[in-house]
Amino acid sequence: FQVNLMPDWSGNCTPANPASGGPIFSNYKTVDMIGGPVMVNGTVSNVDPRMVSRYGKRDDQITAIGWKNELKVGAWKTEADLSYSKATRDEFKGEITASPTALSGFTNFYNEVGNGASFYPTTLNWATPGVVQLRGIGEWGNLNGVSKVGTGSPISVTDEMQAMRLSAKRDLEWGAVSNFEGGVNFTDRKKSNTSSTTIYALKNGVKCFGGDNCLPIPANMVQAPADLSFAGNPALVSFDMRDFLASSLYNQGVEGADQAPGRIWGVKEKATTFFGKVGLDFTAGIPVHGNVGVQVVKTDQSSTGMAWDNVNNVAKPMTGGASFTDVLPSLNLTGDLGSNTLMRFGAAQVMARPDMEAMRAGFGSVSVIKEGPKIGTPTASGGNPQLEPWRATAVDLSLEKYFGKRSYISAAAFHKKLQSTIYNQTDYAYNFTGLPNIGTASTVIGEYSRPANGDGGVVRGTELSVALDGGLLHPSLDGFGVVASMSDTTSNVAGQKTKNGDRDL
Repeated sequence: FQVNLMPDWSGNCTPANPASGGPIFSNYKTVDMIGGPVMVNGTVSNVDPRMVSRYGKRDDQITAIGWKNELKVGAWKTEADLSYSKATRDEFKGEITASPTALSGFTNFYNEVGNGASFYPTTLNWATPGVVQLRGIGEWGNLNGVSKVGTGSPISVTDEMQAMRLSAKRDLEWGAVSNFEGGVNFTDRKKSNTSSTTIYALKNGVKCFGGDNCLPIPANMVQAPADLSFAGNPALVSFDMRDFLASSLYNQGVEGADQAPGRIWGVKEKATTFFGKVGLDFTAGIPVHGNVGVQVVKTDQSSTGMAWDNVNNVAKPMTGGASFTDVLPSLNLTGDLGSNTLMRFGAAQVMARPDMEAMRAGFGSVSVIKEGPKIGTPTASGGNPQLEPWRATAVDLSLEKYFGKRSYISAAAFHKKLQSTIYNQTDYAYNFTGLPNIGTASTVIGEYSRPANGDGGVVRGTELSVALDGGLLHPSLDGFGVVASMSDTTSNVAGQKTKNGDRDL
């Protein structure tokens, strides 16, 4: 259960018409906080508190299978690695509202503004089913003009990936070159999301104040009261939403069709990677080993989605996608300085794929700003099927000293030059004409937010870390230890500069 014990702020502190539902406070105290005074205790009447009974069920299934073969052909060692994985999520989330059928209040309440719990002693016995009834809430929506008493949202997500990797490797004795490995890696990933919302409205009942439908909770739905004494309410009427869904107390209908398109989408991503690298082993004053290589990544991505056609009042399909190729060279070297001390150097062109949901096509539901200087302006968000990866040139250098098998101390420096980033971009002059239903908006020009690629930036810093095995200090401490790190990072990404230090222990 979630209980909304705060008043309905539809009126002033002392409204001219108390029946309006505006709260009336007395004997209250306030404390000054950022943004102004905050009420911390007192008495309040003429409020409209609501109780929400929530139910959720989620079923996740994960399937994974792999097949790997190795074959030696002369001096070559070949490898074939096939894999398949699939994750599905079937979920239902729902809620039913209930409340007293008349305005009520709280006596000598305490509102916590720091650490702790708030305390709201009620003026009503919330454990009595006759006092607390099922109730539609008009401002939360309606079905055919009847206030909704609850909602149910089924959600289905499928994430599936097939992968194949073919490689060949052999040892070599070509001066500093010790071995060679090359091959191809192919992945095919698909992710889809389908969700909707059903509105429940009471078939019968009487009109409560405000014109909302109320209906007593049937006796066969009432359970043992819930204990809310920690919040100032000795007991709270309890019922299971599943009993409500199994009853014949309600009519149901799909929430506005114009709200659904942003919840239905699919993304496909195919990536083919050709790779090759040679191992290095040589002496340059000190023993050095490592590798140098390159990857060529060809990516094809596409997405389907939906947007609301406000002219014909139907959802229309949307598609989009992109193709691009990345060349990613890399160099990794490790020098042995002796006395269990190593120096490592790495330089590479790297990339990181965006989240699948960020690449969805389609248009999310539209809301309208209700207050402030932009009142009446439509706003919405969506995905970007043309979204490309993070790309950067990375250079890393570290010095590491090892003590036994599990202890070390290291100092590292890193520098990443970002060629492209991913951030949330807002178009403040987006034309919503013919797309989602903008309802009460006073203009068709609004704000549309979606992921976009930035021009880049820099991330650089230093890091110190240590791992200490207690066995170095005393045999009785073997198996115990401490790991600690400290880093300092400076970044300049998409024109926004930040500097922060963090310590993890």
